[in-house]
Amino acid sequence: MIFAYEDPVISHRYAEQIAAEVGVLVQEVPVQKLRQTIEEYEHIENLDAIVTTYFSYATVRRECPDMKGIICGMTVEISKEVINALNLCSPEIGLRCFAGKTSRRKDSSI
Repeated sequence: MIFAYEDPVISHRYAEQIAAEVGVLVQEVPVQKLRQTIEEYEHIENLDAIVTTYFSYATVRRECPDMKGIICGMTVEISKEVINALNLCSPEIGLRCFAGKTSRRKDSSI
């Protein structure tokens, strides 16, 4: 799982919380280096989610249009609903998380 960020302080807090709640390794990546990181990722098929803040969501979708189905955006606090959705993440199901509300779609054009 990748947490794409613009503010490293916020990123670290979210990444730690996600890692603790979901029990996965969360790699923190600056939004500006996201595309490069994805291209260098050795096992891209194992990437379950790219999580970012609401404010960076559109930028992340532009940087990684081929990954739209696994991009999650969130605001303020990470709610239990978002954590539950991340626990259920899979590459074939589109997922969008905002302000504690989670919606899932089968298409990747969220």
